Amino acid sequence: MESIFNYYITSKSEKLPEQGWKIHISAYYDNYHNILKKIATYCYSYEIPFKYTQKKHLQMFLGKNANRISSGKLITIYPSTEIEFIKIVRDLYSKLKKEKGPRILTDIRYKDCKVIYYRYGTISRKERVIISPNNEITADANKVGYLKPNFIEDPLEKYQSNEVISSYLLDNYEIEKSIQFSNYGGVYEAVNKNSLEKVIIKEFRYKTGESTTFQSVDLAENETKNLLFLKGKNYVPQLIETIVEEDNFYLIRSYIQGKSLSNLKEELTLAVIPIENKKEIHNRKKKLYSLVDKLFIKFVEMHDLGFYHNDISLNNFLIDDNSNIFFIDTDSSFLSTGNLKYVVSTTYFTDSTLLKEQTGITIDKKRLGYLIIDLTCSANDLLVIDPTGQQTKHLFLKFCYLYNFIELYSFVSELLSWKELQIEEGAHIIKSLRDEINFINNYMNCSSNITTSVKKYKPENINKIFRNIENNLKGDLPKLSESDLNYIQAHLTTFNSEKKYRKSFHLLLEKMYIKVLESEKKLFLNDQNNLSPYVNCTAGLIQVTIKYLDYYYDEKIALFCKELIESIDMTFVRNPSYKYGLSGIADTFLLAYSFYNEDIYLKKAVSKYTIIREFKNVSTNGWLYPDYHLKSDDGNFNTGIEGILYFYKQLYNILEKKVADKNVQLY
Repeated sequence: MESIFNYYITSKSEKLPEQGWKIHISAYYDNYHNILKKIATYCYSYEIPFKYTQKKHLQMFLGKNANRISSGKLITIYPSTEIEFIKIVRDLYSKLKKEKGPRILTDIRYKDCKVIYYRYGTISRKERVIISPNNEITADANKVGYLKPNFIEDPLEKYQSNEVISSYLLDNYEIEKSIQFSNYGGVYEAVNKNSLEKVIIKEFRYKTGESTTFQSVDLAENETKNLLFLKGKNYVPQLIETIVEEDNFYLIRSYIQGKSLSNLKEELTLAVIPIENKKEIHNRKKKLYSLVDKLFIKFVEMHDLGFYHNDISLNNFLIDDNSNIFFIDTDSSFLSTGNLKYVVSTTYFTDSTLLKEQTGITIDKKRLGYLIIDLTCSANDLLVIDPTGQQTKHLFLKFCYLYNFIELYSFVSELLSWKELQIEEGAHIIKSLRDEINFINNYMNCSSNITTSVKKYKPENINKIFRNIENNLKGDLPKLSESDLNYIQAHLTTFNSEKKYRKSFHLLLEKMYIKVLESEKKLFLNDQNNLSPYVNCTAGLIQVTIKYLDYYYDEKIALFCKELIESIDMTFVRNPSYKYGLSGIADTFLLAYSFYNEDIYLKKAVSKYTIIREFKNVSTNGWLYPDYHLKSDDGNFNTGIEGILYFYKQLYNILEKKVADKNVQLY
């Protein structure tokens, strides 16, 4: 893999300390070459090791999606000693004090020079950690903000200026909360100190951008112009003022109390509602139709003015307490009388045809179509691996068919200019499964992407697992880690000879189920403290419980588990994988069917199979099913095709047995 840096290595390179003071030099597209030339000349003269970014990779450090921790770190200089560090900084100050570059957010700036930054950190050590004289280990610059280790002194502190720079922004506004960040800048909630009015501040960092011709300040000026044009309209915030400080641009606009569409998605999406729950589906349909109608009316009104949004996504729309819709981000929008600089390439809202469009109304209509899909079932996530939109179309059609939402499909089809697509109906499930299994087996035999995996469990001592269980019994919200679940599944038979383990596990199960059933969501927390229906969490605990009940039946636990199964009945999830997706959920319903012997669980597993099948690549070009990360490779058992095949085989074997017993119906 090609390095994004070039290195100047000298005889001093081998003598560099594991940790110490290092220097970062920032720059912009237009002055990078000149600054690099000065640094190189200086370092060559004194044989000082340094590395620098290749020019073709500058966007990785200056573009909108640059990592804020590494942003601006275009050149790194490695002093051998503290004395050399002081000399280098002071020498370079005289050469670079008039230059400008983006602020490096993990370092401290030297005096008033806008390109020289430094910090104490890792130099030659492979691990990015700092070790104190007492062998205390801390991470090195793993978050934004300058943090000097408490065991060292800054040797340049006496040279730093103590001058306090006046700030109109901070004198007049008090920032209360950070909303979001990118390398272009931040968005903040603030209060006007004079009027006590709540406002939003958008920060645009000077000369950060994708190239010399497209930079964040262009977006700032564009949004200012757009808000002035739309002044008084009831679907955009109102512009209050603009401020330029330290070369950065700040746009102050009115604050709107409400929720973004991304926050409302949980209340609107039908994908998490079981198909049998007709009442809730009806209620959500009404809400969704109402929202779509309002959105469409606002877009018609905006387009009638000759104004086009261009950057449609869930985070760019806000619904206030009176159900009014606001377009809260117009920095990429444009007028029909102006020039379209570029089509925003928003992930999950852009297909390959949209990028070729130069018509504002067509761009907005297509993006609105994908926004509606995102709100209902997230099928637009598949645009990541199939930019043609065919996968999204197939999955969305299946969703609309199952949820009796064909009128919504027709509306979205018109927005996206889709041709008619017929859904496959009436396929014999057993024949369909057999064909799919054979197809996948043939694919796996021919594919070089398949990594055959064997389920392996971590070799922790079972005593350690049950110490964790006993500790969890003391907690208010007990939970099992993913590794605990894996290990317990593998050692359930051990409970026969170790009754104390069985008793502890039984008590923990009972406490966990009671706690979760008292909650509205009825889902367990995973290792990242997210409520999760997947096999690494809730579905996994259900599987463990059912297997435990096979050995040691308890009616109370069996009833608890049965009630909880309803909480994982999700039909449309982001991917079809086993551990983090739909196959694992479907396989849990098969296990429930085998244990409780109720056909409803088998019916649900079959229903989920018909969805998983829609994830299959319509062109089979390079991949068959998207993996857990929505990448075009085939993963392993947990994240890719093997887990899907495992579920298919389990379902096929059960249905075949029902046929043999003459006890089968088509689901």
